Amino acid sequence: MPYIALFAAIIPGVFILYRYYRRDKYKPEPKSAIFGAFFLGAAVVLPAGLLEHALLPIGNPENIFVSIIENFLIIALIEELAKYLSLKFQAGKSQHYDEYFDGILYGVAIASGFATFENIFYVMDHGLGVAALRAILSVPSHILEGAIIGYWHARVKIGKEFNRPAFLGVFITVIMHGFFDFVLSYPPVAGIGLFLTLIPMIIMLVMVRHYIQDALKRDQAMFSSELQTIDQSVNQSLTTLEFVKNHTWLSTMSRAFLAILGVISILFGAFLALGFVVSHAEKPEENSLYWLGLCAVPFLFSALFFWLFVKLKPQSNAA
Repeated sequence: MPYIALFAAIIPGVFILYRYYRRDKYKPEPKSAIFGAFFLGAAVVLPAGLLEHALLPIGNPENIFVSIIENFLIIALIEELAKYLSLKFQAGKSQHYDEYFDGILYGVAIASGFATFENIFYVMDHGLGVAALRAILSVPSHILEGAIIGYWHARVKIGKEFNRPAFLGVFITVIMHGFFDFVLSYPPVAGIGLFLTLIPMIIMLVMVRHYIQDALKRDQAMFSSELQTIDQSVNQSLTTLEFVKNHTWLSTMSRAFLAILGVISILFGAFLALGFVVSHAEKPEENSLYWLGLCAVPFLFSALFFWLFVKLKPQSNAA
């Protein structure tokens, strides 16, 4: 069982990293450089964790201000800075880092190493159930954050822009990461925290999809003989129309994600309903309304997920 848990902890991050690596189609990075960035991300987990442990907790977690400070200004800020500094001072110095997409790829590699090493601790402590949950939430979230940081770092390194974009990447990921952790840890919303984590996940998924398209277009323009069309190509890649034209892949992935969440919500609701039946049989007068309301929430979410699943179905292009 420990070997199965270890395998389950490692596979999600490595698989997602491989998917990103396959997108580097112009000048693929050496595998050694990508693995180096991966292990660098894993190496910074311990110092980041020790720093967080030294600063936490700072007060009552049920106090909303304390929870915000802990999740946004301590956990999220430390971990996202660890990824950014790893990229800036180590992976970003690679002689092979010469494309916009390389920034995304190195950011993903660092974040994948970070998420995988962190995942090993959680899964070995809590088992395969946590492995499955983190495989679809925490690990992809870390990697999306790494992609965002990497994209904005490439705007500085390759695009020779001012340092402001790099800090913008850190700012975005701290907000997304902090919100993700906040809804899972703040007691008043922790019961529906798993569903609320979809908000930053979907936002980051859309952003990263857009960043990848933009980075690849910028790279294509760099190696194109038509240098006069570079600015026009970049501007077009940043328009909403261009994003909508390329929404088919995102729509398919979103529908699959919504279907999975719908099934999870139904199963969660069924477990709560079973708990209600048992509780009601033992103590008919205790917490009946509370249990009924709690049971209804997952089914309402599942209805919402499946409704969105149907709404996101691509329109037929047949004449």
